[in-house]
Amino acid sequence: MRAALVLLLGVLAIVGVIKFYPSSEVEGAGEDSAAEEEEAQAVKFLTRDQPADPPPVPVVEEPVEPAPEPAVESVFGIAWEEQATKADEAALATALLYGTPADVEAALRDRSDLDEPARRLYLSFAEALAGNRGQAFTLAKGLDQPDLLGPEERRLLEAALAGSAAETRTAAAPTRNATAAAMEMRLLWREAHARLDAGEHQTAARAFSDLLVAGLQAPWEAPRAALLDWTEGLRKAQARHRWDPRSDWASVEMIVQPGDTLTHIRKRYLASHPGGLLCTGQVEKANRLVGFLQEDQKLRIPTDRAHALVDLSSRWMLYFLGDEVAAAYEVGIGREGEDTITGTFAAGEKQERPTWFRRGHAPAPYPDNPLGTRWIAWLRDGQKTGYGFHGTWEDESIGQAASDGCIRLRNEEVEELFSILPVGATIRVQD
Repeated sequence: MRAALVLLLGVLAIVGVIKFYPSSEVEGAGEDSAAEEEEAQAVKFLTRDQPADPPPVPVVEEPVEPAPEPAVESVFGIAWEEQATKADEAALATALLYGTPADVEAALRDRSDLDEPARRLYLSFAEALAGNRGQAFTLAKGLDQPDLLGPEERRLLEAALAGSAAETRTAAAPTRNATAAAMEMRLLWREAHARLDAGEHQTAARAFSDLLVAGLQAPWEAPRAALLDWTEGLRKAQARHRWDPRSDWASVEMIVQPGDTLTHIRKRYLASHPGGLLCTGQVEKANRLVGFLQEDQKLRIPTDRAHALVDLSSRWMLYFLGDEVAAAYEVGIGREGEDTITGTFAAGEKQERPTWFRRGHAPAPYPDNPLGTRWIAWLRDGQKTGYGFHGTWEDESIGQAASDGCIRLRNEEVEELFSILPVGATIRVQD
């Protein structure tokens, strides 16, 4: 009996302890006790004056397989080579893209195959793009009737009459003929400037890029004035896009370590991206660097591969990052008898203040030679070709066939190209 009483008292004691001293998993769960708060403050106090931990080593990304240079495809999905023999269509297309309403009217005189609605379509389009909206609407009256225009022609005319840049580019099917492609380009030209004026630099840059690519692909010759306009528009747009670290373009981030130079940054990037292509000038220009690098500074490294296209017939050169033109230059080409070779090359040795080595002549040191301030060699199968990009002391020769076969640029432009075209970059030269 006494044992049972003792056992009962023990059970009651245990219940009392549980009742008056609950665990943290029951009442007050998640609340810090005063003792815990004191301990936490003590830990903070003890660590407050300790040296800061060294900055973390940036994570090295997994190597990625380098992508080949994107093919410079037709912007409007048209097989231009099939249009080259259609002179009458090329004449109308040229007038629609580069000319005035009077030029379009003159081109239509040679198109007896076109019916009256088609003629009114083209004249209305030309008047709308010239800013003559009243005349454009008068010509377009009645063209909204079924079966008078195809869906593509209707889309292009409506975009021209709307006068709204946002309506000019659509996800419609690829353009099927040169005339419609010219109309699309004319609308894109208007849009490019509207986007640039609105401060929409990324969209404007892509529009000017597309214009330059299409302008060099088309079977008709692009007027120098148009190429200059597109090149200047591209320069302004890309200054706030591809060459602005705040814009949206493909990149990886790298952190400047103690003692780093741009050469260290480049080597570290290439070590973590086997097969990558990068030069220090790209990093400098894309990040707008001025002066010395700062420890822990964040840099954006462009990952789109650089490559170049030279078009001899237009005497223009395009510098690409990925599939977008990031810079464009008017160039001089080889004179008659010293024609510039065509084909695919790789950027080779780069020289500042180059010496000119000419077969059968003594070396001509800088500046007493025609190479200007920079030289970028062209390699074929790893071997020197004797050709390359260089500057000039004769700016009037740009746009002319005046060199011994190399591609000339103005000195300030070849200096820019020198800084942003990596050794090993693909260079394609076409007629």
